[in-house]
Amino acid sequence: MADKLRIGIVGATVTQGGSGWGANAHVPALSLLLDYELQAVCTAHEETAQASKKKFGAALAFHDMEAMAQHPEVDLVVVCVRVPGHKDLVMAGYPLSTYA
Repeated sequence: MADKLRIGIVGATVTQGGSGWGANAHVPALSLLLDYELQAVCTAHEETAQASKKKFGAALAFHDMEAMAQHPEVDLVVVCVRVPGHKDLVMAGYPLSTYA
């Protein structure tokens, strides 16, 4: 494992007129934690994933949550989308669990 825990965030979307919790709360908070780093972002569309990657300085961008969850350079996935979408996204990342 890397020196820092490499985080992938689902929902750190850069949108016109502002963004939600991922971009405005999770990304800034993560940048203050010494043992963690933003490694990847995942949004619903390739264009917004690339824009978010550029804005936040992430190494990787995805528009497929399962691909991000399975990537060997992502240690932990944070799901910060609207509540109705949480379960499906969390279950997609379940293989990352220590129980797998």
